[in-house]
Amino acid sequence: MKIRILKQTQLGSTIVRIGEVIEASPTESQFLIGIGKAERVIDEPSKVEEPIVTTEAETPAPKPRKTSTRRRKVQ
Repeated sequence: MKIRILKQTQLGSTIVRIGEVIEASPTESQFLIGIGKAERVIDEPSKVEEPIVTTEAETPAPKPRKTSTRRRKVQ
């Protein structure tokens, strides 16, 4: 199971640092997730992001401003 380390800890005889993504046994993974030192990483296929091109016609018009309410003077 792949996990991302949230707090520096020791896994087996290896020190793992914050932000590392490692493959660990299900037992070790569940233990580290349970004590809040790791989170599970779900493998998703990488998506290729295409740039969004907008034209002036597609850009929505700005909303009109709301009129403010008048406040009473507090004495």
